[in-house]
Parts: sequence; C-alpha cells; structure tokens
Amino acid sequence: MSELYLLFGSDKGSLDFSDEALLSLYNHESYGTSLSPKNGFAVGKQYLNLQVTMWREDLRRGWLFKHELYEDGRFPAWWLDSVLSGLYDGGSYKELLAECQRI
Repeated sequence: MSELYLLFGSDKGSLDFSDEALLSLYNHESYGTSLSPKNGFAVGKQYLNLQVTMWREDLRRGWLFKHELYEDGRFPAWWLDSVLSGLYDGGSYKELLAECQRI
C-alpha cells in the first residue's frame, strides 16, 4: 500500500517519503505515536481515501465508468478490484435509481 500512498501524495508539495516516514506512519497507526504533518505516506493515504470516495460517488452518478480507471494505467487492477467491489452488490435497480434521484 505504501506505493499507492506515494502515488497519491507525491504531487502535494515537499513531503517526506523516507523509510523513516513509512515507519512513523506504521507506529502512528499501530501505537498512536505522533506523526509529522509532512509525512508523505500519511498525506497520500488521506488523499487516496478522498479520491476513492469521490470515484465511488461519481460511479454511482454515472459521471465516471470503471473502465476509465482500469484503462488509466496508474492504478493496479488488484487494488481497483478491492476498492470498487460491492459498489452495486445487494441492491436492486429500483434502489439504485432512488439513490441517484436523491443526488
């Protein structure tokens, strides 16, 4: 996942993507230690979460199609499969239509 955090955080200014920063993120998530706001992996993780949320909303609205993300080439297919799975599972067309009308 650290490669994905790097991908999503690398264009956000001068951030720290050193091995120490990666270890610091691990320690923060595992033990609650302090974390620098310049930790590139932590910033990348936040942007990753935001981007996936926006993709899911856009997919539901029809503003984005899954194939566009797979064809982009920057994102591993195994990861896209994971974050986009269950997007329409368990719901009927009627429920999906009702959700779209609320948006």
